[in-house]
Amino acid sequence: MVTPTVLTPKPLCDPAQLQVVGGGAPTLYTVPANTTTQLTSLKLVNDSSTPVNVTIYLVPNGGAADDTNILCKNFTLPADGLPYQLADGQDYLETGATIRGFAATADVATYHISGVELA
Repeated sequence: MVTPTVLTPKPLCDPAQLQVVGGGAPTLYTVPANTTTQLTSLKLVNDSSTPVNVTIYLVPNGGAADDTNILCKNFTLPADGLPYQLADGQDYLETGATIRGFAATADVATYHISGVELA
């Protein structure tokens, strides 16, 4: 008889705020060695009084944060303080893949990333 497995999503990184970058996009999360990660939730919250544009990439190992790996590009995050969910649980990242992102204004767009790491 097969034993059922329960896979509980967990935070993949501590919540933090996106930064502005001149070139490239900072890494928010890297998939550990010998692991596949199911991205179950990526939420963004704007804590400022004006909208802010954000860009998020799901980059495969050895790939680049470019137009071929965009989850959202210049997404206008409203200034309403509500969380906006950008992931639907259907994205899988292999060992060494990264989630990267930045905002047009620093320190106003908070990200929360959750998922399941499958070893």
